[in-house]
Amino acid sequence: MAYTGQTISNPATGERFTFLQTTEDTGGERLLFDCRVRPDGKPLPPHIHTTQEEHLEVVDGTLGVMLDDQIYVLQEGQDIVLPVRVKHQWWNAGRDELYMRVEVVPARQLEVVIEAVSAMARDGEVRANGMPRNPFKLVNVLRLAETYTPGVPIWMQLIALIAVASVGRLLGYDAAFTQYRAIEPEREQVSPDRSDAA
Repeated sequence: MAYTGQTISNPATGERFTFLQTTEDTGGERLLFDCRVRPDGKPLPPHIHTTQEEHLEVVDGTLGVMLDDQIYVLQEGQDIVLPVRVKHQWWNAGRDELYMRVEVVPARQLEVVIEAVSAMARDGEVRANGMPRNPFKLVNVLRLAETYTPGVPIWMQLIALIAVASVGRLLGYDAAFTQYRAIEPEREQVSPDRSDAA
């Protein structure tokens, strides 16, 4: 599972994530992380989230955002909210690294998706757009992220995702991406003071 202070990179998309508050930290209420994106980073295609609102705050660099067919360019200190069920896309719109703070409410399974897709990218298992090559892994990513393509009824996409994921489970694919999840470093345990033990 993701842990506070963990930094992971996705070489396919040019993103680097540092978790500030995880799903476990907040009881699932939110996920908070810093995201740095190289100038040549590759954005996801326009998409819709059915359960999560995203708040993006630019710390440094230039952020481009498409929100329901409107284009915004944000600079240091500016922020934007991407509401639930609204088509959106974001990208590094500058010549330097983009550094932004991202809050996602509620957390849902986003940290699992970030961990899994980044690990698959490091293993060479993703396409140029950063999405898994394997269709069963792709379906599980989309299902966990609750992410859908604009222009196609969500109920139709959901039926297809469930059907393909079911076949994937029969073939032995782990829908929770356990093999790609981080193992939190053991916390230092303090021994009780025995100095006054008689």
